[in-house]
Amino acid sequence: MTSWSQTKFGAVSSYCGESFVFPKDIEKRKIWINFVNKLDFMPKKSSVLCFLRLLQNALPTIEVNRLKYVRTYNPLLGRTAIREPVQHEKETYDEAGPSTPVCTSPPNVPGRTLIEDSPSKKNLKRKIKELEERDIVKSKKIRKLQKNNWRQKKCITSLKSVISELKKKNVICEEDGNIVLDNF
Repeated sequence: MTSWSQTKFGAVSSYCGESFVFPKDIEKRKIWINFVNKLDFMPKKSSVLCFLRLLQNALPTIEVNRLKYVRTYNPLLGRTAIREPVQHEKETYDEAGPSTPVCTSPPNVPGRTLIEDSPSKKNLKRKIKELEERDIVKSKKIRKLQKNNWRQKKCITSLKSVISELKKKNVICEEDGNIVLDNF
């Protein structure tokens, strides 16, 4: 059974030696609500968090990258493409020594925005990569089995020709040769 008690941090539950809590401090509560990352989530008085390994003033600091828990509002997560065309670096020579190239990069444009991949796109890209790797492995396996099959067919053909030659020379009788050929 679960026993409930009230503390200054929120509702606490003791279950098998573990304690659970959802902070009542407004700032900490907002941080934890953002970390839970559920659409329109508002914790109730009975809402709890695992508090076994946390201090009283603990805040979430770990980014969870599993698809189920990806934080889509984080602007640092998932930057993959730039909307404007990328300018290539140009080699320029300074006047002091024309033999030493100096690389310059394009200036940073403040209006440049980044395209973010959604968690579902990231998951699909990961699955595509896994399927491509699996396809390569399966293709190699198919090719290996095809070669093995070709070798075995070649061996069977040569054995059949040997048996037919032995039948012609009367080394083995006709019935024995037919029995051996039927087994191929």
